[in-house]
Amino acid sequence: MLHVRIAWVRFRVATQAWPARISACVIPLLCLTGCEPKHPDADGSTSVFTRKDSAGIAICTTSGDVAKMDLGWDVGSQPDLVIGAGDSMYLFRVQGIKGSSDGGVVAVDAGSQELRFFDRQGNLVQRAGRNGEGPGEFRDPVLVPWPGQDSLLVFDRGLVRLQVFSSDGTYTRGIRLSRAWMHGRLSPLGANGSLGLLLEPSSIVGGERALQSDGLIQIARRFVWLDPIGVRELLLDTFVVDLTFRDGESYLDIPFAARPAAIVTDTGVLVTDGRIPEIREYGRSGVLRRILRVDIPRSEVTTEMVLTVAGEKGLRLPVPDSLPFFDVLLRDDKGWVWAGMYNWNTRNAKNWIVFDPDGEAKGIVRTPAEFDVQSIGEGMIWGTSRDKFGVEYIGRYGIVRGSNGAGTLNPQKEPGLR
Repeated sequence: MLHVRIAWVRFRVATQAWPARISACVIPLLCLTGCEPKHPDADGSTSVFTRKDSAGIAICTTSGDVAKMDLGWDVGSQPDLVIGAGDSMYLFRVQGIKGSSDGGVVAVDAGSQELRFFDRQGNLVQRAGRNGEGPGEFRDPVLVPWPGQDSLLVFDRGLVRLQVFSSDGTYTRGIRLSRAWMHGRLSPLGANGSLGLLLEPSSIVGGERALQSDGLIQIARRFVWLDPIGVRELLLDTFVVDLTFRDGESYLDIPFAARPAAIVTDTGVLVTDGRIPEIREYGRSGVLRRILRVDIPRSEVTTEMVLTVAGEKGLRLPVPDSLPFFDVLLRDDKGWVWAGMYNWNTRNAKNWIVFDPDGEAKGIVRTPAEFDVQSIGEGMIWGTSRDKFGVEYIGRYGIVRGSNGAGTLNPQKEPGLR
């Protein structure tokens, strides 16, 4: 049985980087220095936002109790459109969705090995692809976020190749990967306009020996910027996180383990280690350009939390003292960055700290519980859920943005870029 357990741990490592929530964001580089009071709180205190330049790195810090301030953006309590539940158009293994400005959506359905295009009423208007190995065919497709592009980029884990489709589903071209491609079936987290790819390869700390002894098993999660043609790699960041705990022939998940996250932007990459309320922005050359911080305390992990999540067995595991902070990053169509806060109880609504294009944390937006947000438009949010029978479906929620500066951006111009 031990070799089965070890294989399971290796599988966990291999799948750590499979993208479940992926999207794009754009953050400008600001090197201004200043300090100005913002957001009077209900108790009379004031949040302060500072921007300063430190050795060429713009450090944007928002202080105050931002994590308790409602941004005033109202997300509907119920979806205004559901696709794939309770009808004949079932979905199976949705591996990426992309909403459109007109309310439609395209979904990559790995179960049927195709792209499915739906209009704003949820009608299926187009299919593209099928099971196979020829041009425009798939074995295990995953949608790769491609900021600023109308075309769709699809990585095939089964055939280990990239393919490009137009916005209406027409096959455009395949992208040949170098024979030196070293990441096997690991799908990219995103791509930029010139097809630089962001990957997250992982490895067990201590190698094979770590799998042979009782105790904590950790993985090193690397974020790598890759030229897929010339196979030139650039390491952006590495984070060591807890994976599992071996106790004899049992492997126990570590509750409240940090979840590093990253997304591609038009100008680079955003990365968070998941432990602290901080986001790092790297340019395409791999240089750290900006840091977004929220100066708020982390929440303590209580015994009640451990018992709720992991039961009695959790009390003997190396549980972190504090909850992780961010576990997903997204960007909406106006250039605002959404940093999803770790939700230890998935039955509760998901809280997001939202940053404006200047890097200031403006407050909290809440999205429905057990709803995996994947695409945020100006007036709608797309994501996936499961019904009580475990059937996967796509949901669209309306969102009404309050003033708070959200309506002042020019959508024809990248916010903040000079």
